[in-house]
Amino acid sequence: MLTRLVIFFRWIGFAALIAVTFRFIVFLVKLVYNPYTVELREDHFFIDALCALAIMGIDYLYRERFRQANPNISLGSRFFRHFAVLAFWVGGFIVLASYAQLWETEGAYYLSLHYLQIEVVTGWLLSSLYVAGVTGAFILDRWRSSLAEVERYKKENLQVRLETLRAQINPHFLFNSLNTLSSLIHEDQERATTFLRRISQVYRHVLEIRDRETVQLREEWQLMEAYRDLIETRFEDRVKFTTEVPDIALDMQLPPLCLQLLIENALKHNEVSLKRPLHIELRYNEMRRSLEVRNNFQPKQTLEESTRVGLKNIKSRYAALTTREVLIVQNTEFFSVELPLLWPKKNNS
Repeated sequence: MLTRLVIFFRWIGFAALIAVTFRFIVFLVKLVYNPYTVELREDHFFIDALCALAIMGIDYLYRERFRQANPNISLGSRFFRHFAVLAFWVGGFIVLASYAQLWETEGAYYLSLHYLQIEVVTGWLLSSLYVAGVTGAFILDRWRSSLAEVERYKKENLQVRLETLRAQINPHFLFNSLNTLSSLIHEDQERATTFLRRISQVYRHVLEIRDRETVQLREEWQLMEAYRDLIETRFEDRVKFTTEVPDIALDMQLPPLCLQLLIENALKHNEVSLKRPLHIELRYNEMRRSLEVRNNFQPKQTLEESTRVGLKNIKSRYAALTTREVLIVQNTEFFSVELPLLWPKKNNS
């Protein structure tokens, strides 16, 4: 009830403002035509305010009904149809108000058709400005709605991309682990049993973190160390790790399983032997706030068939999270991938 009362008084206030504005503008226009006989008759204020209130109500009902009946009409048609309806009622109420003022006034007061024409034209000009404002507000509202819709579609598309990319990691890891286990079964069954136990531990951790957009480097580092144990079980001295990451970097974040994917790629595409061991280095770059994963470049003579998951997957996931790029450097001596480290989500850049 209180809300309706507030709305009612607000409408009365708007009607009073419209009445005063209209009468003052008409007074100025008439003053230009005849500066000696024109007077600002304030005793007709209530008639003008009542007409303005009626026009406001008619306009409101028309816009609500028009919005429901013609949601997809063009902007030009919207403007002219709204203006035509408003101009009809404005003109009609101006004429009625003028006759009401003539009937109410005592003494010498007559209705000048010339001045009545000035009032009607002035009312129509003000109506056109009002309709232009309403149309502009409609355009602005539709533009904002379009932006919100685009953002919603972008967010949904981003979520679908992330889900697709995360879904690729799980089978990729399992496929490579089973290949490694298959090789160990023929070499040493006891080591294969130990390897299988560690696979289950690592795989459990993968299932826990793979659905997140980002994880702390601390969690990723624990997974990397467990995965490194699996690698050292199989390759022994043929793969050597060097790690230099300060504790302060462990609180930063990155997409899950990036380190594991990069280590897999290094093993997959490079020769690994006692004569030519593979050196994998993980170092923190304080200046660029990134983690570099580097290995000596010694490509295999016969490359394995690529699943195209590794680097493309990592770059796509980073592109969905930040504007910072994954830096890749390759020359005859080494292959390096630099992963940007992110602050917790509220501070990500």
